Amino acid sequence: MKKRIEYIDYIRGFIMFLVVFTHTLPHFTGPLEKSFIYPIVNPLRMPMFFMISGFVNYSIVTADSIKSVLIKLKKKAIALLIPFFVVGLSYVLTSHIFHNWDIPVNLLKVWLTPATMWGYWFLPVLFAITIITSFIGLVLKSISGYSSFVSKNTDLFFVITFILTPFVLKVIAHYTFLHDIGCVFFLTNFIHFYFFGIFIKRFSKMESFLSSTLVNTVAFIIMIVLFFYTQIMNLDISNQNIIFQTFFSYVCVIFFYGMFKRLDTQSRIGRLFQSLGNNTLEIYIFHFFFLLGLEYINIQTQEEVIFNSFIISFTTIVIVSSINILFCMNIGNFLKKNPYLNFIILGRIPKRVIEGKNIVDKSIRISHYKTKITLIDR
Repeated sequence: MKKRIEYIDYIRGFIMFLVVFTHTLPHFTGPLEKSFIYPIVNPLRMPMFFMISGFVNYSIVTADSIKSVLIKLKKKAIALLIPFFVVGLSYVLTSHIFHNWDIPVNLLKVWLTPATMWGYWFLPVLFAITIITSFIGLVLKSISGYSSFVSKNTDLFFVITFILTPFVLKVIAHYTFLHDIGCVFFLTNFIHFYFFGIFIKRFSKMESFLSSTLVNTVAFIIMIVLFFYTQIMNLDISNQNIIFQTFFSYVCVIFFYGMFKRLDTQSRIGRLFQSLGNNTLEIYIFHFFFLLGLEYINIQTQEEVIFNSFIISFTTIVIVSSINILFCMNIGNFLKKNPYLNFIILGRIPKRVIEGKNIVDKSIRISHYKTKITLIDR
């Protein structure tokens, strides 16, 4: 299990670097769509992040009772929604002050109305997907308890349900008021990658198959062919039909998943990405503040810093992204030293509270056990 956590953190760290890298691109290369690098990272970064999220959150599907599901959802709500509201709203307020914009009376509406939620859309979407996933898990478990046919074919119904759900959600969103809610677009477009991660975690044969050298090689060849096809034909991947986008993203996800799983996690670069993977929340929520500093430089110089040389611009973006990540990790380390700030800003429950609760639960179980023995003796 330890090895699995290491390579998953390796992947998370790499993808988190790509997220920061992509958000830094416009400050040095102009619009994202015109960047040569963007078509390479765009089909991978968010699909891979959702796939890994589904992989690590698989336990919520297997929860055996409503009570255990509610406990897990409560922890997820604290871990995702507290940083979303506290840091997200702080960023919107900081942006208004930075740009000398008038601070609106209904700042919350200004923040939540755009589809991207000023960059923080991933957290509420991930929480919403977690709720949907836990509901599906409970329904399947409930049905299997009443139907012997479903019980004997659990895996089949599991796969069918999780494959159909994204299509059902798209139809519901298209024909209802949900279509007007911005983040629903991201939910319906990325939820199947989350389910893909659940499949990989649930079915060990599928995990082994995707990690095989043959599959990895085929995925690499297809990925390169599709990439050069889009470049030669001067096609923008984001403007292609949804089937092409999805297929391209799955090819990228399969290749990088298999590649990362076989890499040595104890190497220097492996430990580096693991360190990033252990701090993805801090990097994600704080890196937007650092990017405001880059905007400040552009405003002061009254021109964008754009390099004509690909090598110079790429190297500069990597360096700036790395500095940004170090900035975020230092903030996170500072907050972790204070259990109250760690909870209020990062949504992490202090260990002392968890340990205290475990001690209380353990003492209750021991007391209950002793009571049962006493009654039996009598």
